Amino acid sequence: MKRSTELFLMMMVLALAGCAAHPAPSPNTPVQTGKAAACADKHGVFVEGAKLISPRGEQTASLLENGQVLLAGGWGAMDSSEIYDPASASFQPGPKLTVKRVKAVAARLPDGRVLLSGGMGDHTGATASAEVFDPKTNTFTATGPMSAPRTGHSATLLQNGKVLVMVGKSADLFDPATNTFSPAAKPLLSGSASSATRLADGRVLLACTSGAFKDWKKAEIYDPGSNQFTPTGDMAAPSFNCSGTLLPDGKVLFVGNGGGAQIYDPATARFSSTAVAEAPVMFPSETLLNDRRVLIAGVALPLDRHHNDTTVATIYDSSSAAFTPAGTLKPVRRGYTLTTLLDGSVLLAGGAQGTPPKTLSDRAMLYCP
Repeated sequence: MKRSTELFLMMMVLALAGCAAHPAPSPNTPVQTGKAAACADKHGVFVEGAKLISPRGEQTASLLENGQVLLAGGWGAMDSSEIYDPASASFQPGPKLTVKRVKAVAARLPDGRVLLSGGMGDHTGATASAEVFDPKTNTFTATGPMSAPRTGHSATLLQNGKVLVMVGKSADLFDPATNTFSPAAKPLLSGSASSATRLADGRVLLACTSGAFKDWKKAEIYDPGSNQFTPTGDMAAPSFNCSGTLLPDGKVLFVGNGGGAQIYDPATARFSSTAVAEAPVMFPSETLLNDRRVLIAGVALPLDRHHNDTTVATIYDSSSAAFTPAGTLKPVRRGYTLTTLLDGSVLLAGGAQGTPPKTLSDRAMLYCP
Protein backbone atom coordinates (compact mmCIF):
# COMPACT_ATOMS: atom_id res chain seq x y z
CA MET A 1 0.00 0.00 0.00
CA LYS A 2 2.84 2.38 0.93
CA ARG A 3 4.57 1.66 -2.42
CA SER A 4 1.33 2.36 -4.35
CA THR A 5 0.95 5.68 -2.54
CA GLU A 6 4.52 6.64 -3.38
CA LEU A 7 3.99 5.81 -7.08
CA PHE A 8 0.77 7.81 -7.13
CA LEU A 9 2.47 10.85 -5.57
CA MET A 10 5.37 10.57 -8.03
CA MET A 11 2.97 10.50 -10.99
CA MET A 12 1.17 13.59 -9.66
CA VAL A 13 4.48 15.50 -9.33
CA LEU A 14 5.44 14.63 -12.91
CA ALA A 15 2.03 15.66 -14.21
CA LEU A 16 2.17 19.00 -12.42
CA ALA A 17 5.69 19.61 -13.69
CA GLY A 18 4.50 19.03 -17.24
CA CYS A 19 1.79 21.64 -16.76
CA ALA A 20 4.17 24.30 -15.41
CA ALA A 21 4.24 27.60 -17.26
CA HIS A 22 7.05 28.00 -19.77
CA PRO A 23 9.02 31.26 -19.69
CA ALA A 24 9.20 33.48 -22.77
CA PRO A 25 12.22 32.58 -24.88
CA SER A 26 15.37 34.64 -24.36
CA PRO A 27 17.54 35.77 -27.28
CA ASN A 28 19.46 32.51 -26.91
CA THR A 29 16.46 30.18 -26.88
CA PRO A 30 15.40 28.55 -30.18
CA VAL A 31 11.76 29.27 -30.92
CA GLN A 32 9.19 26.97 -32.42
CA THR A 33 8.94 27.03 -36.20
CA GLY A 34 5.35 25.84 -36.49
CA LYS A 35 2.86 27.96 -38.40
CA ALA A 36 2.00 31.27 -36.73
CA ALA A 37 -1.32 31.14 -34.88
CA ALA A 38 -2.53 34.23 -36.75
CA CYS A 39 -2.00 32.35 -40.02
CA ALA A 40 -3.55 29.07 -38.89
CA ASP A 41 -6.56 29.36 -41.22
CA LYS A 42 -5.27 32.11 -43.54
CA HIS A 43 -3.58 31.85 -46.93
CA GLY A 44 -2.24 34.52 -49.26
CA VAL A 45 -3.34 37.48 -47.10
CA PHE A 46 -2.04 40.03 -44.60
CA VAL A 47 -3.40 39.85 -41.06
CA GLU A 48 -3.06 42.28 -38.16
CA GLY A 49 -0.06 41.60 -35.96
CA ALA A 50 1.29 42.77 -32.64
CA LYS A 51 1.75 46.35 -31.47
CA LEU A 52 5.29 47.70 -31.43
CA ILE A 53 6.79 49.07 -28.23
CA SER A 54 7.48 52.37 -30.03
CA PRO A 55 6.15 53.78 -33.32
CA ARG A 56 9.03 53.76 -35.80
CA GLY A 57 9.92 53.95 -39.48
CA GLU A 58 13.12 53.57 -41.52
CA GLN A 59 14.43 51.17 -38.87
CA THR A 60 16.51 48.06 -39.44
CA ALA A 61 15.11 44.54 -39.03
CA SER A 62 17.33 41.49 -38.55
CA LEU A 63 16.29 37.86 -38.25
CA LEU A 64 18.27 36.36 -35.37
CA GLU A 65 19.49 32.77 -35.27
CA ASN A 66 16.74 31.79 -32.83
CA GLY A 67 13.99 33.09 -35.12
CA GLN A 68 13.30 36.33 -33.27
CA VAL A 69 13.54 39.68 -35.09
CA LEU A 70 15.57 42.67 -33.90
CA LEU A 71 14.18 46.12 -34.80
CA ALA A 72 16.70 48.92 -34.21
CA GLY A 73 16.58 52.70 -34.51
CA GLY A 74 14.38 54.56 -36.97
CA TRP A 75 12.32 57.74 -36.91
CA GLY A 76 10.66 58.18 -33.54
CA ALA A 77 12.89 55.69 -31.75
CA MET A 78 16.41 56.49 -32.91
CA ASP A 79 18.34 55.03 -29.98
CA SER A 80 16.02 52.19 -28.97
CA SER A 81 15.43 48.62 -30.10
CA GLU A 82 12.83 45.94 -29.63
CA ILE A 83 12.61 42.23 -30.33
CA TYR A 84 9.72 40.38 -31.94
CA ASP A 85 9.14 36.89 -30.55
CA PRO A 86 7.11 34.68 -32.94
CA ALA A 87 6.38 32.20 -30.14
CA SER A 88 4.40 34.79 -28.16
CA ALA A 89 3.55 36.96 -31.19
CA SER A 90 4.66 40.05 -29.27
CA PHE A 91 7.37 42.70 -29.12
CA GLN A 92 9.64 43.01 -26.10
CA PRO A 93 11.91 45.95 -25.24
CA GLY A 94 15.49 45.59 -26.46
CA PRO A 95 18.70 47.30 -25.35
CA LYS A 96 19.60 50.90 -26.10
CA LEU A 97 21.80 51.69 -29.10
CA THR A 98 25.13 53.43 -28.55
CA VAL A 99 24.03 56.37 -30.76
CA LYS A 100 20.83 57.56 -32.43
CA ARG A 101 20.28 56.09 -35.91
CA VAL A 102 17.71 56.33 -38.69
CA LYS A 103 18.19 54.85 -42.16
CA ALA A 104 21.04 52.72 -40.85
CA VAL A 105 21.88 49.34 -42.39
CA ALA A 106 22.13 45.98 -40.61
CA ALA A 107 23.88 42.71 -41.48
CA ARG A 108 23.82 39.49 -39.44
CA LEU A 109 27.32 38.12 -38.90
CA PRO A 110 28.28 34.41 -39.03
CA ASP A 111 28.59 34.28 -35.23
CA GLY A 112 24.98 35.46 -34.78
CA ARG A 113 25.77 39.06 -33.89
CA VAL A 114 24.26 41.92 -35.91
CA LEU A 115 26.31 44.75 -37.38
CA LEU A 116 24.55 48.12 -37.43
CA SER A 117 26.33 50.79 -39.47
CA GLY A 118 25.87 54.40 -40.49
CA GLY A 119 22.56 56.17 -40.83
CA MET A 120 21.65 59.63 -39.61
CA GLY A 121 21.58 60.94 -36.07
CA ASP A 122 19.35 63.59 -34.57
CA HIS A 123 19.93 66.57 -36.92
CA THR A 124 23.59 65.59 -37.22
CA GLY A 125 23.68 64.23 -40.78
CA ALA A 126 25.24 60.91 -41.75
CA THR A 127 27.44 59.12 -39.25
CA ALA A 128 30.53 56.94 -39.68
CA SER A 129 29.89 55.09 -36.42
CA ALA A 130 28.92 51.44 -36.16
CA GLU A 131 27.99 48.95 -33.45
CA VAL A 132 27.18 45.28 -32.97
CA PHE A 133 24.26 43.65 -31.20
CA ASP A 134 25.16 40.47 -29.31
CA PRO A 135 22.13 38.22 -28.61
CA LYS A 136 24.10 36.35 -25.95
CA THR A 137 24.52 39.45 -23.80
CA ASN A 138 21.57 41.43 -25.19
CA THR A 139 23.75 44.51 -25.62
CA PHE A 140 24.98 46.90 -28.32
CA THR A 141 28.71 47.64 -28.36
CA ALA A 142 30.47 50.27 -30.46
CA THR A 143 32.96 49.07 -33.08
CA GLY A 144 35.62 50.99 -34.96
CA PRO A 145 34.19 53.63 -37.31
CA MET A 146 33.80 53.37 -41.07
CA SER A 147 36.22 55.33 -43.25
CA ALA A 148 33.45 57.83 -44.09
CA PRO A 149 29.96 58.80 -42.91
CA ARG A 150 27.29 56.82 -44.75
CA THR A 151 23.52 56.61 -45.05
CA GLY A 152 21.47 54.93 -47.75
CA HIS A 153 24.32 52.49 -48.15
CA SER A 154 24.40 48.70 -48.48
CA ALA A 155 25.95 46.07 -46.20
CA THR A 156 26.52 42.62 -47.71
CA LEU A 157 27.82 39.60 -45.83
CA LEU A 158 30.57 37.91 -47.84
CA GLN A 159 31.39 34.21 -47.84
CA ASN A 160 34.61 34.92 -45.92
CA GLY A 161 32.60 36.37 -43.03
CA LYS A 162 33.46 39.99 -43.72
CA VAL A 163 30.88 42.62 -44.65
CA LEU A 164 31.09 44.86 -47.73
CA VAL A 165 29.73 48.31 -46.84
CA MET A 166 29.45 50.83 -49.66
CA VAL A 167 27.74 53.87 -51.06
CA GLY A 168 28.75 55.84 -54.14
CA LYS A 169 32.46 55.57 -54.90
CA SER A 170 33.34 54.59 -51.33
CA ALA A 171 33.52 51.07 -49.88
CA ASP A 172 34.77 49.44 -46.68
CA LEU A 173 35.22 45.90 -45.41
CA PHE A 174 34.17 45.08 -41.85
CA ASP A 175 36.12 42.30 -40.13
CA PRO A 176 34.11 40.62 -37.30
CA ALA A 177 37.33 39.19 -35.83
CA THR A 178 38.68 42.66 -35.03
CA ASN A 179 35.45 44.71 -35.10
CA THR A 180 37.15 47.19 -37.44
CA PHE A 181 36.62 48.60 -40.93
CA SER A 182 39.25 48.91 -43.64
CA PRO A 183 38.96 50.55 -47.09
CA ALA A 184 37.98 48.30 -50.00
CA ALA A 185 38.51 48.96 -53.70
CA LYS A 186 36.80 51.99 -55.22
CA PRO A 187 33.41 51.28 -56.89
CA LEU A 188 32.91 52.33 -60.50
CA LEU A 189 29.42 53.82 -60.58
CA SER A 190 28.34 57.30 -59.55
CA GLY A 191 25.75 57.70 -56.83
CA SER A 192 24.73 54.79 -54.64
CA ALA A 193 23.59 51.36 -55.78
CA SER A 194 20.28 50.72 -54.01
CA SER A 195 20.70 46.98 -54.50
CA ALA A 196 23.65 44.79 -53.48
CA THR A 197 23.09 41.04 -53.85
CA ARG A 198 25.58 38.28 -53.04
CA LEU A 199 25.59 35.76 -55.85
CA ALA A 200 25.89 32.00 -55.38
CA ASP A 201 29.60 32.13 -56.31
CA GLY A 202 30.32 34.70 -53.60
CA ARG A 203 30.61 37.78 -55.80
CA VAL A 204 28.34 40.79 -55.19
CA LEU A 205 26.09 42.31 -57.86
CA LEU A 206 25.45 46.05 -57.51
CA ALA A 207 22.72 47.75 -59.54
CA CYS A 208 20.01 50.43 -59.53
CA THR A 209 22.23 53.45 -58.99
CA SER A 210 20.80 56.75 -57.83
CA GLY A 211 23.56 58.66 -59.60
CA ALA A 212 23.58 60.33 -63.02
CA PHE A 213 20.82 59.26 -65.44
CA LYS A 214 23.46 57.83 -67.79
CA ASP A 215 24.30 55.28 -65.08
CA TRP A 216 20.74 54.12 -64.36
CA LYS A 217 21.23 51.07 -66.59
CA LYS A 218 24.73 50.32 -65.34
CA ALA A 219 25.67 47.49 -62.99
CA GLU A 220 28.92 46.20 -61.55
CA ILE A 221 30.35 43.16 -59.80
CA TYR A 222 32.53 43.09 -56.68
CA ASP A 223 34.92 40.12 -56.41
CA PRO A 224 36.10 39.53 -52.81
CA GLY A 225 38.94 37.33 -54.06
CA SER A 226 40.58 40.13 -56.03
CA ASN A 227 38.99 43.03 -54.10
CA GLN A 228 38.02 44.61 -57.42
CA PHE A 229 34.89 46.11 -58.99
CA THR A 230 34.27 45.34 -62.67
CA PRO A 231 31.42 46.26 -65.05
CA THR A 232 28.80 43.71 -66.01
CA GLY A 233 25.98 43.80 -68.57
CA ASP A 234 23.59 46.77 -68.63
CA MET A 235 20.12 46.47 -67.14
CA ALA A 236 17.31 45.78 -69.61
CA ALA A 237 15.75 49.15 -68.73
CA PRO A 238 16.91 52.16 -66.67
CA SER A 239 16.06 51.64 -63.03
CA PHE A 240 16.74 53.32 -59.70
CA ASN A 241 15.68 52.69 -56.14
CA CYS A 242 14.98 49.07 -56.98
CA SER A 243 15.51 45.97 -54.88
CA GLY A 244 17.16 42.69 -55.78
CA THR A 245 16.51 39.14 -54.53
CA LEU A 246 18.65 36.07 -55.16
CA LEU A 247 16.41 33.33 -56.58
CA PRO A 248 16.88 29.61 -55.90
CA ASP A 249 18.28 29.07 -59.41
CA GLY A 250 21.09 31.57 -58.80
CA LYS A 251 19.56 34.37 -60.86
CA VAL A 252 18.59 37.74 -59.36
CA LEU A 253 15.15 39.36 -59.54
CA PHE A 254 14.99 43.17 -59.68
CA VAL A 255 11.78 45.12 -59.23
CA GLY A 256 12.18 48.86 -59.75
CA ASN A 257 10.08 51.97 -59.58
CA GLY A 258 7.24 51.52 -62.05
CA GLY A 259 6.72 47.80 -61.55
CA GLY A 260 8.95 46.52 -64.34
CA ALA A 261 10.87 43.39 -63.39
CA GLN A 262 14.23 42.19 -64.66
CA ILE A 263 16.28 39.05 -64.21
CA TYR A 264 20.08 38.99 -64.03
CA ASP A 265 21.76 35.74 -65.09
CA PRO A 266 25.30 35.39 -63.68
CA ALA A 267 26.09 32.69 -66.26
CA THR A 268 25.67 35.14 -69.14
CA ALA A 269 26.21 38.41 -67.22
CA ARG A 270 23.04 39.75 -68.83
CA PHE A 271 19.76 41.32 -67.70
CA SER A 272 16.46 40.46 -69.35
CA SER A 273 12.93 41.76 -68.87
CA THR A 274 10.38 39.48 -67.28
CA ALA A 275 6.72 39.85 -66.31
CA VAL A 276 5.20 43.19 -65.30
CA ALA A 277 3.22 43.38 -62.06
CA GLU A 278 -0.50 44.10 -62.40
CA ALA A 279 -0.09 46.84 -59.76
CA PRO A 280 3.18 48.70 -60.43
CA VAL A 281 4.84 50.19 -57.35
CA MET A 282 7.39 52.71 -56.15
CA PHE A 283 9.77 52.26 -53.21
CA PRO A 284 9.66 48.44 -53.46
CA SER A 285 10.78 46.06 -50.73
CA GLU A 286 11.31 42.34 -51.35
CA THR A 287 11.77 39.20 -49.31
CA LEU A 288 12.24 35.59 -50.39
CA LEU A 289 9.56 33.25 -49.02
CA ASN A 290 10.31 29.78 -47.74
CA ASP A 291 8.47 28.32 -50.74
CA ARG A 292 10.93 30.14 -53.06
CA ARG A 293 8.48 32.77 -54.27
CA VAL A 294 9.21 36.46 -53.71
CA LEU A 295 6.96 38.90 -51.84
CA ILE A 296 7.18 42.49 -53.11
CA ALA A 297 5.47 45.45 -51.45
CA GLY A 298 5.47 49.14 -52.41
CA VAL A 299 3.41 52.27 -52.97
CA ALA A 300 0.93 51.77 -55.80
CA LEU A 301 1.20 53.79 -58.99
CA PRO A 302 0.00 56.21 -60.12
CA LEU A 303 0.51 58.31 -57.01
CA ASP A 304 -2.56 60.14 -55.70
CA ARG A 305 -2.20 63.93 -55.84
CA HIS A 306 -4.16 64.17 -52.59
CA HIS A 307 -1.68 61.77 -50.94
CA ASN A 308 -4.31 59.07 -50.49
CA ASP A 309 -1.81 56.49 -51.65
CA THR A 310 -2.08 52.74 -51.15
CA THR A 311 0.56 50.15 -50.33
CA VAL A 312 0.12 47.00 -52.39
CA ALA A 313 1.86 43.65 -52.42
CA THR A 314 2.48 41.11 -55.16
CA ILE A 315 4.04 37.66 -55.38
CA TYR A 316 6.57 36.74 -58.05
CA ASP A 317 6.85 33.05 -58.90
CA SER A 318 10.08 32.29 -60.75
CA SER A 319 8.79 28.90 -61.89
CA SER A 320 6.07 30.60 -63.97
CA ALA A 321 7.73 34.02 -64.33
CA ALA A 322 4.45 35.62 -63.27
CA PHE A 323 3.12 38.07 -60.69
CA THR A 324 -0.04 37.54 -58.65
CA PRO A 325 -1.71 40.07 -56.28
CA ALA A 326 -1.00 39.58 -52.58
CA GLY A 327 -3.19 42.20 -50.93
CA THR A 328 -3.57 45.90 -50.21
CA LEU A 329 -2.45 47.71 -47.07
CA LYS A 330 -4.00 50.88 -45.67
CA PRO A 331 -2.91 53.39 -44.59
CA VAL A 332 0.01 53.74 -46.96
CA ARG A 333 3.37 52.83 -45.49
CA ARG A 334 6.92 53.64 -46.44
CA GLY A 335 10.04 52.86 -44.46
CA TYR A 336 8.62 49.59 -43.11
CA THR A 337 10.61 46.37 -42.96
CA LEU A 338 9.81 42.92 -44.39
CA THR A 339 11.30 39.87 -42.66
CA THR A 340 10.59 36.24 -43.54
CA LEU A 341 10.22 34.26 -40.31
CA LEU A 342 11.29 30.66 -39.75
CA ASP A 343 7.66 29.50 -39.90
CA GLY A 344 7.31 30.94 -43.42
CA SER A 345 5.16 33.95 -42.55
CA VAL A 346 6.46 37.49 -43.15
CA LEU A 347 6.65 40.22 -40.53
CA LEU A 348 5.88 43.74 -41.81
CA ALA A 349 6.82 46.20 -39.07
CA GLY A 350 6.48 49.94 -38.61
CA GLY A 351 6.42 52.48 -41.39
CA ALA A 352 6.20 56.20 -41.97
CA GLN A 353 4.77 58.90 -44.22
CA GLY A 354 6.92 61.78 -45.43
CA THR A 355 10.59 62.60 -44.77
CA PRO A 356 10.87 63.55 -41.97
CA PRO A 357 7.75 61.51 -41.30
CA LYS A 358 4.42 63.13 -40.52
CA THR A 359 3.05 59.93 -39.01
CA LEU A 360 4.66 56.76 -37.70
CA SER A 361 3.13 53.32 -37.32
CA ASP A 362 3.25 51.24 -34.16
CA ARG A 363 1.63 48.26 -35.82
CA ALA A 364 2.94 45.09 -37.36
CA MET A 365 1.28 42.79 -39.85
CA LEU A 366 1.89 39.20 -40.84
CA TYR A 367 1.71 37.91 -44.40
CA CYS A 368 0.42 34.34 -44.49
CA PRO A 369 1.74 32.58 -47.65
